[in-house]
Amino acid sequence: MKFQTEFENSLRHEEPYNQLRQLALHFAAQGQTQQQVYETFEQFRAHLREANREQDEDLIMDVMDCICGYCSPQNRLFD
Repeated sequence: MKFQTEFENSLRHEEPYNQLRQLALHFAAQGQTQQQVYETFEQFRAHLREANREQDEDLIMDVMDCICGYCSPQNRLFD
């Protein structure tokens, strides 16, 4: 997976949720659309599910909610 290292580094960070949010914004700054960022996170989430890493998967899904807007307005990553 192309972005696996960035995801793993974010998950090991002392504040993984915030680091994953920053990773999503980084992908967007590199030109990925909202849908592409969401799909990138979905691919990694599926990888975590296969590896039975439920806690990490939950963090990814929390950030995915912020990507698609299924969260409070102040936590949305895209308009």
